[in-house]
Amino acid sequence: MEPPDQLKVMAATSLVISTHFSLAEEYLDAAGLQNGRIWLDPPPEWDPGNWVELTRELSDAAAMMAPGDSIPMPHFDYGNIAERQSRFQAILIEVHLYFVLIDHVYKYLDAVVSADRYHELRVRLDELNDKWFRNYNAGRNLFEHRISRLVALGESGQPWHHELSLDHGYLLHTDPAHKRDHFWDIRKEAFAGLRHDVEDLLRQVVERSGSWPSLGTAPQ
Repeated sequence: MEPPDQLKVMAATSLVISTHFSLAEEYLDAAGLQNGRIWLDPPPEWDPGNWVELTRELSDAAAMMAPGDSIPMPHFDYGNIAERQSRFQAILIEVHLYFVLIDHVYKYLDAVVSADRYHELRVRLDELNDKWFRNYNAGRNLFEHRISRLVALGESGQPWHHELSLDHGYLLHTDPAHKRDHFWDIRKEAFAGLRHDVEDLLRQVVERSGSWPSLGTAPQ
């Protein structure tokens, strides 16, 4: 029987690197669950009697920091400004956490490819950073520093604008200071593309870990 991928990585490197490998997998799963929360998908079914599934489920829940139930964006009175703003802010919280989880995926992958055994994969991770991670990191920073930005914009008299469109699946932020817009694709299809690329990188890590050491045969 083939051992879990994490054990293959640990045998090739260290417990620390294999833990980072496992956390990258777990946070990727958590980001998938969080994307589902944005789109109001029910949580997937899992078998509590399966130790592996139970461990992943608990790890995903911890990674998501139990932020509470999503507040549905549709099915409310669009004419009620207070209700509309409340639901809008609730979904923004979910999007913020989604960005945080994706950012953690990158940080753990970065730790994995820092090992000599996997240094050749640094180029591939840099490509994924340009394609996915750097943009989502900027989205995380937008949320976590928006108070200071609001103060600065208020003092300068410049307008602040961000737009969340669940109809088209994006978050848009206008940055008047630099005269440009920042755009984040939060669609399921976008996450599916990110997951595919990350899982391919994780597969390459496992391949570079070599074969599982043979324990030999029992003496007769």
